[in-house]
Amino acid sequence: TRQLLHRLPAELRNEVYSHLSTSATTTRSIPLKLKTYTTAHTTVQLCAVHRGSPGLLALRNYAFLEGDEYRAWLLAHGLEVWISVHFTGHLHTYSHTHWAAKTSASLRKLAKKFPWLTTVATYDIRILWEPRAEWKPIARPGKSGAVASAMVGTLLGLQCPTVQRKKADVKAQMCVSRFTQLAGPSRMHLGLETFL
Repeated sequence: TRQLLHRLPAELRNEVYSHLSTSATTTRSIPLKLKTYTTAHTTVQLCAVHRGSPGLLALRNYAFLEGDEYRAWLLAHGLEVWISVHFTGHLHTYSHTHWAAKTSASLRKLAKKFPWLTTVATYDIRILWEPRAEWKPIARPGKSGAVASAMVGTLLGLQCPTVQRKKADVKAQMCVSRFTQLAGPSRMHLGLETFL
């Protein structure tokens, strides 16, 4: 094993690593690739990304200690979890309890396989609300926003409670399809004011 920064103690090397980020995101060197979970009403996609330095990560190929150290630092401090939920079902037949149980079970399996995933503080969750054409918003006024909000709560179950309390940085967006906007002209029908 070779070293580039052998004169710097580990704490200072970590400080150097924390300043080596780019504006572009990548999944390079992360063992978790894109995961897709499909249910009757939704398709959920999850991946972990980072803004780390590809050059420093490439040092692993040449047996430099800093390459492995930097990758370990990224897994502990430099990751973001991106989750997208595409809702294409019916609110009339959707059961959040059933969806949450199924999704939570999948997330637990994922966390068991990749334990570092539970310590990621930054989450970017986007929900595309595109129910089937026969959906009638007036039948259940205000439910869409509440369901989307509950989905976010379920997805955040992947984070360990300590991370949620101390340093969680969560961004959540609900994007409403054009059809849904036309079918439900009032925000009150969709319940967007209840989303988070």
